[in-house]
Amino acid sequence: MEPFALADVVLAALSLAAIGAAAVAGRRRLAALAPVQPAALVEPLLVVIPARDESANLTAHLPALLAEPAAELRVVVVDDRSSDETAAVVEEAARHDARLRLLRLTDEPAPGVFGKPRALAAAVDDAAARGELPALALFLDADVAVQPGLLGGLVATLRRQRAHALSGVPQLEVRSAVEALFLPTLVALVTGHVRIARVHDARAPDAFLNGQVVLCDTAALAQVGGWRAVDDTVLEDVALARRLKGAGLTLRLGDLRALAATRMYATFDQMARGFGKNAVALLGPGAGRRGLVALALSLAPWAALVLALLAGDDAARATVAALFALTLAVQASTRAAARVPIWPVLVLPVSYLGAALVLWRAARAHAQRAPIEWRGRRYPR
Repeated sequence: MEPFALADVVLAALSLAAIGAAAVAGRRRLAALAPVQPAALVEPLLVVIPARDESANLTAHLPALLAEPAAELRVVVVDDRSSDETAAVVEEAARHDARLRLLRLTDEPAPGVFGKPRALAAAVDDAAARGELPALALFLDADVAVQPGLLGGLVATLRRQRAHALSGVPQLEVRSAVEALFLPTLVALVTGHVRIARVHDARAPDAFLNGQVVLCDTAALAQVGGWRAVDDTVLEDVALARRLKGAGLTLRLGDLRALAATRMYATFDQMARGFGKNAVALLGPGAGRRGLVALALSLAPWAALVLALLAGDDAARATVAALFALTLAVQASTRAAARVPIWPVLVLPVSYLGAALVLWRAARAHAQRAPIEWRGRRYPR
């Protein structure tokens, strides 16, 4: 085999090894998640949903949440100065279910205060003032669709794990080609660094909560200052996790994919803005470099295949083609495990090109100290 052809085979083999190692690490992360099984809700629970222009999501998802028969369930939707029909949707639903209540915020956040943690803190303070704050509170994003048994399953898992806070991974809903192409890749790049086993390990400093679904012991929450203590960051969920872990409290991450789902963003622009606001906070200033490295890795097996086709060595062509097919199979298996469409493996460099662009733009905005723009508000970095 000629040196050029041999180098090409080595490139294909190294690409397969790197992608295979990433796939194994991803499966280990999934395996480390605490199992969450559906269960009846048997103790008081406060569910808080922050909402700013969420009428569509609330219309779609509130009925399933309120289908939980537990009498001691309380649901508070915090309307953070919405410009749509958010308040009307909640008020109409509340007429048919006394367990639901609307809390309206009438003022804008103070400078440097982010909207979501402010809304969560307001709901906790309001419940405490009413004497209606139970031992557990679930903080739930409006775009999370719940299945029967989720609430009780979360509570049972937190009690079984003897945790002070339990978060989880809902199923990622993908409804369009654009979502299938870019969303799973962005999720993997932005959150793939989280070492779940170390989050669970009380001796390790790693801390993480997914703000889409956070069940928390309210006494533990108060012990670390509550959501007001982290209302100055766009990454309030991870900041809270760090405060809880730093206080010696226990965190758990659970597999919620059978009991909850979320459609995070429908367009590439929404993905760019949503992931862009969190990327540097999660990954650090090197977020852009991380995206470029991932893009290069995604291109490597394709580059090896093209070089093999141009080479005159039949053995090298056959070997590289086989390694390329194995690489696609590994990537398809990874996406199948995540329960997202498989077909993007046929054009995966395009996915990573888009993701790298999002991370690079986020890193540049951070370096320039450009304000964070989200849901019609501008926040300083």
